[in-house]
Amino acid sequence: MAEALAIVGLVSSIVQFVDFSSKIVHRLNEFHSSLDEAPESFRDIKVELPLLVDTLERTKKQAEGGCFSKNTQEAICGVVRGCQLQVERLNNVLEETLPTKGDSSWRKKTKALLSICQEKKVQQMTTTFRNYVQTLTYHQATGSSTGTPGSSFLGGKADLYAIDDNRKKIHRWLSAPDPWLNYNKALKQRQAGTGTWFTESKQYAHWKTNPDSFLWLHGIPGCGKTILSSTIIEDVFYHCHRDPAKAVIYFYFDFTDDEKQQHEKMVCSLITQLSLRYRGTSRVLAALFSSNMDGERQPTSDALLTTLRQMILEFDETFVILDALDECKERQNLLEDIDEIVTWKMGKLHILATSRRENDIRESLEPLINDENTICIQSELVTDDIRTYIHERLLTDRKLRRWQKKPEVQREIETTLIGKADGM
Repeated sequence: MAEALAIVGLVSSIVQFVDFSSKIVHRLNEFHSSLDEAPESFRDIKVELPLLVDTLERTKKQAEGGCFSKNTQEAICGVVRGCQLQVERLNNVLEETLPTKGDSSWRKKTKALLSICQEKKVQQMTTTFRNYVQTLTYHQATGSSTGTPGSSFLGGKADLYAIDDNRKKIHRWLSAPDPWLNYNKALKQRQAGTGTWFTESKQYAHWKTNPDSFLWLHGIPGCGKTILSSTIIEDVFYHCHRDPAKAVIYFYFDFTDDEKQQHEKMVCSLITQLSLRYRGTSRVLAALFSSNMDGERQPTSDALLTTLRQMILEFDETFVILDALDECKERQNLLEDIDEIVTWKMGKLHILATSRRENDIRESLEPLINDENTICIQSELVTDDIRTYIHERLLTDRKLRRWQKKPEVQREIETTLIGKADGM
């Protein structure tokens, strides 16, 4: 009974959000028709908000079909509340910037100028909406068994969301750790607008558009590799979300989690993530399960890699992001796995890895890539990111409010911290 009420509450929240957001979309259309040249951020959010609404509509259908566990329902409720808060903020911005019929030409010009001043705020909302779309997409995939490879992003009728018990059994057998927890944590820690020095670089653009490409990002502890990895994953998700034949899989090695320090668990996680993109159980994965006495014994490393390769072959392109290679306990085994994956040369893979510049990692990866595909995260590259983060904290952190009326002190704090950070 309590679970049924929770589902009703979730569905009701989504319906309310969709109704309010539809009105916001209408107002955005009015806003664009009232201005000859709207700021770019307003044009972007006009695209992102309907995408979020569509994603929530599909989530509602799955919730009505009973596809989500209690914990997942609670997580989605949190996302919906966050969506509601952002849309209310967007509505307030539109109240200040949307021209109305009674406005004089002077008033319209004033509002147009104000809309430009609000651009950064709207840009942050757009980024937040994209994060929510990716989070909801993840929950849709884990709660659903629909779709041929990639189609978990496309939605469908509620009666298609049947639970595939066989696939659940195989996933329990693989027992893969959940990388989404690391991804979501890093996104929450990230300051909006950071990481653009990389995502706008030529090396990244080449990696994203050319299969059989490999990028290695290395840097000192604390330079922001994990946060940057999450920025990359988010950007690649957005790059692929309209193409069901493209897959994004990722893994975070983590010294605080024993399972996330094992090379085989990484491969299991990548396989599980690809499995979520299929209708029902992947035949390749079912064969692996069957060949191991229906889960009575564990698969070998070679069998896992073979399964991963066969599953990747069924997609047009697959993007693999691996964070913090140096935090893997079985580093030599991991480097051998990467060496094999890179040498597959199937014309479908984009691989990106981050780590410290440890000698064994460098010696293993250098034969696989050239200098153009090796990027050192030097202090000068992240200085602007550090400045953005410090500036935003000084403006918004409640504990630092006492300095908000003393700009000279704020400048001193900002200058000192940036000078002492040394890229960390």
